[in-house]
Amino acid sequence: MIPKPLTTADFLARQIAIEEELFASDTRSAAELMARIAADPTSKVVGGDLSRAAQQVAELVRRAAKIAAWRETHGLMSAEAVERESEDRV
Repeated sequence: MIPKPLTTADFLARQIAIEEELFASDTRSAAELMARIAADPTSKVVGGDLSRAAQQVAELVRRAAKIAAWRETHGLMSAEAVERESEDRV
């Protein structure tokens, strides 16, 4: 049996999964940083830590928007493929 060729939708689904894993990892990292800040709010490095946390959160927001857009695109691609298949059967 010949394997089904990789479609753009399949590739995008893989990219979404990879991006979601990175998002989860980065979210844990940001949470750990915030926990360190909360544990010692009087530390001399709190200002720098807060700046780093703000940068991490901005990156998380950007990545979340990208994942949402990719999911929407994938959904549209998948719906279009299903529609094409049903037309081909007729």
